[in-house]
This record gives sequence, C-alpha cells and structure tokens, in this order.
Amino acid sequence: MMTLEELIYQRFSTYEAFSEKLTTYAGLPAAFYQKAPDDKQKEWGEEQYPRVVYTIDMQADQERKSAGVMQVDLYCDESKSMPEDIEPLIRECLKNLIVKPDGNSHYAFAWAKTEMFDLIPSGRDRGVSARIIGATLRFDILEYSHQETSNPDPAKAVQRWLKQLEPSALVIGEDNIDMFYEPSGVRPAFYVRVASYKTNRVTYAITWLDCVLAVHVIAPEPEMRNSWVRWIADQFNIAGEITMLDDSIMLLQEVSVDTSADYLSKGQITVKAQYSMSRLGAEPHPLGYTTIQE
Repeated sequence: MMTLEELIYQRFSTYEAFSEKLTTYAGLPAAFYQKAPDDKQKEWGEEQYPRVVYTIDMQADQERKSAGVMQVDLYCDESKSMPEDIEPLIRECLKNLIVKPDGNSHYAFAWAKTEMFDLIPSGRDRGVSARIIGATLRFDILEYSHQETSNPDPAKAVQRWLKQLEPSALVIGEDNIDMFYEPSGVRPAFYVRVASYKTNRVTYAITWLDCVLAVHVIAPEPEMRNSWVRWIADQFNIAGEITMLDDSIMLLQEVSVDTSADYLSKGQITVKAQYSMSRLGAEPHPLGYTTIQE
C-alpha cells in the first residue's frame, strides 16, 4: 500500500489527459510533492514547464468538515500550454475519485477554489524567456473512515444491506479497493456513517437506541446521483427494517432525501432508526482488564 502523497503522484502521472500536458523530469511527468528540483538539474528535459507541485496538510477543519487540505500549484510559461487549459484537467483528474492509502480510511477530494498568479523568472531559470504564469488549486480532503464499532452496529448493517441491494457498487467499509476507485453512473460508491445516536429507554434486558444515519451516494453526474438517491430511499421505505449482524432488527422510522446536499461531505439520504442492544451477557471491553505498572 502507498501513502496518500504517493497515491496522488501515481494519479497525476497516470491520468493521461493531464500528464501528457506536463514536461518531464528524469523521463517522468513533472509532478512533485512539496518542492520541485532545482532548475539546473540535468534530469530536466529541454523544457521545464508546465509542472505541478502539490502539498498535503492533514489538519482537520471542523468548519469546512474536512480532514485536511491539498494545494496544487501549476506552473507554466507562455511558450506552451496556458494554465487555463490545464487547470480543468487537474480538477477532472480528482473529481469523485476514491483513494485508499495505508490505514483504514478512504479519501476523496472536493475542489474549493482556484487562484491565478504570475511570477518573474529569476536569472537561473535557463530556457525561460517569458514570465511564469500558473494557478493554485485548493482541495478539501474528505475522510471516509470505518464506522464499525461494536455489535450490533447500525452503519455496518446498512453497509451490508446496500451491498446485497446493489452488488456492483462500491460500499466503502464493506469492499476492498486497490489504490483508486472511480465511481460511474452504473457503478456508484456508497458510504454510510452514524451522524448521531442516543439512548431512548432502558429495560432490564435491553437498551433501546435512536440513531441518525447519513448515506452518501457518489457518482459523476447529478442526474445519476439523484436517480440512485431516490431509488435507495424507496428501498429503505419498502424494507422498513434491516437485520443487523446479531440478527436483531433495526427499525427504519424516517427516511429523508436532500438532493441538493453536498454528496461528498454531508450525504443526501438521512435515516432515523431505532435498534436494541442486549444488556445480558455483554462481552467485556478489552480495556476492562488493563493494568498499569509504574
């Protein structure tokens, strides 16, 4: 498995519509993490532009509901391609892409903004007769972490139900992917997360819990996304209940759809459900027997 930084380079260098626009360094597309090599390095070909330099900052932004930020700086000179021609290809390269690096989380990238710039070339920039122009693209990094906790688990139950409902789709947390997954209109990606849960009532044998689940439907075109959203919501309403992994029943009490919601960060389907947890014979938590020695 690769790191997130390595996967981004892999994507940039193999997405031909974009990589063929870049110059080469040591025979490979000129995409660099954090810093480009010095302009005097012999590995540069006859041209040093266009090139991209990207950075990743994995600091969560609660206001933007992102796990981090990726910045992509595109550098061009006026002798070849213009940034206005390449910038849309960078966005297209990452649009709706699901990435699976080392660890348990999947990631997607939501374009936030683009700013154009120009630079005055320094004296050591050989072969550059015009000013350097470019674009800075900012992407919010959205994390789709594993939601599975303990049994019975409402997110895991809905994931399994969705996979049985539509086997050809990618259900994040249920399916394994190799580096990348590009959702399509016929093979979308689904992600289920627990937005909130609370205790409803407690009896001698059972604790009843109310939960709110958010379901993300990821597909390229709005028409196909909305079609999948409505179909899945209908299937929830028809089913009325979902069998959990311990064979107990989760009751689906309310299903709501917001097709205008951000499908990457918020999710278009909200499900209010109720399920029970046995209070008898509960397995002890593995941390219950932890001892500390000084």
